[in-house]
Amino acid sequence: MHAIAMLPPPEKLLEVINLQTEIAQLGLDLGGVMALVAQRTLALLSAEGAAIELAEDGDMVYRACAGITAPHLGLRLKIAQSLSGLAVTGGKTLVCDDAETDARVDIAACRKIGLRSMLVVPLNHKGTIVGVLKAVSVQPHKFSEIEIGLLQLLSEQVAAAMFFATKYDIDDLFYKATHDDLTGLTNRSLFMDRLRALLSSRQAQTIGESLFLPKDFFGHPARKNRQKLRDRLCLRRPRFVRFAPFRPNKGIET
Repeated sequence: MHAIAMLPPPEKLLEVINLQTEIAQLGLDLGGVMALVAQRTLALLSAEGAAIELAEDGDMVYRACAGITAPHLGLRLKIAQSLSGLAVTGGKTLVCDDAETDARVDIAACRKIGLRSMLVVPLNHKGTIVGVLKAVSVQPHKFSEIEIGLLQLLSEQVAAAMFFATKYDIDDLFYKATHDDLTGLTNRSLFMDRLRALLSSRQAQTIGESLFLPKDFFGHPARKNRQKLRDRLCLRRPRFVRFAPFRPNKGIET
């Protein structure tokens, strides 16, 4: 457990206690827990953005986002080139007061998101640092000792959820974080991760307002599962994603 930097005010502690109840109601739905904590971090710390990043294959991956980080769900940053990566490798809480003058941060990513300051707390899962809980702000010098203490308390909630959701094997952590606990379908985090990879490698194609994906993109080629997938991804425009026979070098087959 973390040594809490400073005991937060009673009303903030009450918010954390109430959050514990909501987390308990989600059961083993790790993706849901991470999304809830990211969302609650905004009001609790008066932050403009929050994210939970997991360390995967040399990258820090945005697996749950809220506020100004929300459009960047699935974003990957190199562990060696980001503040979150330093928090994971060093196992310590880190604060960036101003991204424009801090050599430890990925300045291009910070400018893309629109943040100036951030607070990063490691997530300890079964003795291993597997990711971070991060709060960000558009203002420099945003986070004090009180915010640090609050985020450390929230990180303990995420770590506990990770423990109970993946009781037997740390390898289950990635699956639990990227799949719906009830249906087993991939969640929006994994969708965005795969979509970014496909678009960068030209394995997907956009025509007008439609995005065409390979039929086996989700690992569920059956037609009856496609609407369920769209629903689970919470897409605002369900018709935006279309499934069609698609070959990267030849385009859409008609």
